[in-house]
Amino acid sequence: MVKFLSSPEVSKFLAVNGSLLPVFANVYTDKDVLKANPWYELALPVVQSAKARPVSSRYAEVSDVVRTQTSAALARVSKPEATVDEIEGRLQRVLR
Repeated sequence: MVKFLSSPEVSKFLAVNGSLLPVFANVYTDKDVLKANPWYELALPVVQSAKARPVSSRYAEVSDVVRTQTSAALARVSKPEATVDEIEGRLQRVLR
């Protein structure tokens, strides 16, 4: 069952029918996948260059800072430049 669910065929099915990013690089260029999700062609280099975020024992605090400040910027409550400065300052305090 695990072998089947982790196969390129299932990855393609999930990409076409569920808009889930494929696990296999060649699925990103499949014509059926690109017909359903044309932007996947641009997603492959992003996925290939992605890096895991750093592990922190204070993840909840870090996540809260980023979430609340980003939401404020998206809601136009604060300016993007000020938001970046605020996130940086708060994270420096959290991660001391």
